[in-house]
Amino acid sequence: MRVAVIIPCLNESAAIGRVVRDCRAHLPLADIFVLDNGSDDDTSEVALKAGAQVIHSPQRGKGNVLRHAFRVIDADYFIMIDGDGTYPVTEAPRLLALAAECNYEMVMGSRLQLGKPEAFRPLHYMGNRLLTGLVRLLFRFPVQDLLTGFRIFSRRFAQEVQLISSGFEIETELTIRAMAQNLAFVEVPIAYGERVEGSKSKLRTFRDGWRILLTILRFMAYFRPLLFFNTLALVSMSLAFLSPQPVRMAFQIATPLLTVLAFALDFVLHHQMLRRPLLHANTDSKTIQTRHRESA
Repeated sequence: MRVAVIIPCLNESAAIGRVVRDCRAHLPLADIFVLDNGSDDDTSEVALKAGAQVIHSPQRGKGNVLRHAFRVIDADYFIMIDGDGTYPVTEAPRLLALAAECNYEMVMGSRLQLGKPEAFRPLHYMGNRLLTGLVRLLFRFPVQDLLTGFRIFSRRFAQEVQLISSGFEIETELTIRAMAQNLAFVEVPIAYGERVEGSKSKLRTFRDGWRILLTILRFMAYFRPLLFFNTLALVSMSLAFLSPQPVRMAFQIATPLLTVLAFALDFVLHHQMLRRPLLHANTDSKTIQTRHRESA
């Protein structure tokens, strides 16, 4: 079983050496890749000295880095972990074994149950709780830590899930896609520690929080169009009663259009889901035929 550790990094020279050494100690057979996202310190040099392979990933943003990693690295399982030293690498073998033995497409390390309160910035902790609660409500799934950066992915996940997020909202997309596309995944409580001295968070509280909220709404519109657009239709209908005559007409027109759009997009979504197993079956059949010809 080939395992690749993916460590996205931007100016993490203070912590990356320890993270790489921990990965080598606890995952001795894994390939360790540090994806340098344009650091202007000596992150790459420290990672190389610690024993990692360094890949320069010039397109800024954690989502862009993860997609880059999936394109250029081949493995049966991918372990994504931050380079700031806050996640316990000691948990990686346990999470990896769980993914392999139980055939999970993604295993997530959930921080909010066991993590030290002082390890979280207060606004980040509150924002995570609020955004996680919103996703639980909208997608009806008891997710515990929407924004964790410690995850195990199967090869199938890396190949089949078409990610589109560019920045820190990538964790939100990973979780929502797993829920909405009925992928087998599980959350495991893990510890969470403070950053080492000299390491600074790149997460911008309000700007990135806003982008994460928009990501949730975007995927709600895509994966739950009936709820999203019918809710907009109800809002439009309410505004029609409250608005003056010149504006009322616009809301009266918008309400049925939003309802029609809700059902049309829901039909398209279910049509795609019905076709997906057939497409996969055809692909598997071609693969089997190809292997049979090769063996012959």
